[in-house]
Amino acid sequence: MPTIKDIAQLAGVSHGTVSNVLNGKGNVCLEKIKLVEDAAEQLGYSMNRQAKNLRKSMADIFVVILPYLQTPEYVEFYDAIRLSAESLGYKLQLYLTDNIPTKELEVLRNLDMQRVRGIAVISCLRNNQAEIYAQLEKKSIRVIFAERKPKNIDCFYTGFDFKQAGVDIARYISDHLPNIKTVGLFTLSAAYSSENNFIRGISSLQNAEILHIKTDMNLAFT
Repeated sequence: MPTIKDIAQLAGVSHGTVSNVLNGKGNVCLEKIKLVEDAAEQLGYSMNRQAKNLRKSMADIFVVILPYLQTPEYVEFYDAIRLSAESLGYKLQLYLTDNIPTKELEVLRNLDMQRVRGIAVISCLRNNQAEIYAQLEKKSIRVIFAERKPKNIDCFYTGFDFKQAGVDIARYISDHLPNIKTVGLFTLSAAYSSENNFIRGISSLQNAEILHIKTDMNLAFT
């Protein structure tokens, strides 16, 4: 009968890790569970039912954090991630923040970080608050920012060039609507990089006054 020492040596893990897997404890990552399972099988060790079910119950989690689902683009963003994540065997967890930073921080603090493998987020955190995502990257949790990217955070970003979009609109107004004197600009808070970059781009408009109106009602409560 192979011993824990034999399995640990073949799997390249500690005795404690082997013991946790064989006893069905949940504080072991999936990679090490598989190493122990494979080593035990090679050595002819009979795994108990609880240990065999451990890996299944410890499925990796992919987290999606969005402001809300009232806009079609956010629904499409979520659906695209859901289909990809489920095809790769991830459990998906969706959280909505209503663009309230304290809600987003609470979500991050309450996640089971031992199981989370990635986070896709349209973040409402200000630059100093968003440092929490840099800390998660250091723990090998992949962070993907969409639409809004805090400054000085070295994480993957996907989104449009909002500044260039603003420049293009300003150019169109100048070329095709030269008699326009005032332009109403409705955006969320300029604290978000997407809005800030768009405002900077459209501010290149020279011959008209830009009247900026903020539409994020949650700002009064943050």
